[in-house]
Amino acid sequence: LDMLQEENENLLDKVRCLLSKKKLSAPKSIVVERLAVADGAIKEMHNGGETKMLVNSLTMPI
Repeated sequence: LDMLQEENENLLDKVRCLLSKKKLSAPKSIVVERLAVADGAIKEMHNGGETKMLVNSLTMPI
């Protein structure tokens, strides 16, 4: 689970970096939330139900 958390945080950093580079005006938290939910859903298929907690922890506004 720690490895998953780390992967998700790395992914979140990449998204933040892209958003700041592109200076997107869309609400950033929505973009991150959708990405986190998609990422969490994929991992949940591989790991059982433990990822719901990860997804919830990732869907905060930047």
